[in-house]
Amino acid sequence: MIARSLSIRMPAILLVLTALSFGPIAGYADDYPDGCISCHVSEKLSGAAASRIDLLLASVGHSKAGERTLVIPDGCQRCHAPDDNGTATSLGKLIHVVHFRGGVENAFLKRYKGDCSSCHRMDTSDWEVVAKSGERNWGVKVGASD
Repeated sequence: MIARSLSIRMPAILLVLTALSFGPIAGYADDYPDGCISCHVSEKLSGAAASRIDLLLASVGHSKAGERTLVIPDGCQRCHAPDDNGTATSLGKLIHVVHFRGGVENAFLKRYKGDCSSCHRMDTSDWEVVAKSGERNWGVKVGASD
């Protein structure tokens, strides 16, 4: 019964999603077009909610990968592969823990209400949810502005 109900509704759901992707919603400005880079902008290590990614990496003793990575977070997948086949833990697992642990006191939950679209977007070519990426906002050396 449920499967029949879903099979009847699925074309309607797909039609609505397709219409929304071409309609007025598609024209709305994205406040966080570059994902991590759009939010992590502070040049001081003043808390995870504002600090640049390179400063956060340096504060936890991350290797110099931040100096070689030009696009965040796509470039991080060189080691932090989504399928756990990289040399380090999947980036998705790490980031979701950091952004959601601590409940109501968590800065991401307080400021962004846990909104997935702050970090993710829908790729309408294959209807996959992907992480937004952008060019790093620090210089050649980790912790330097230029």
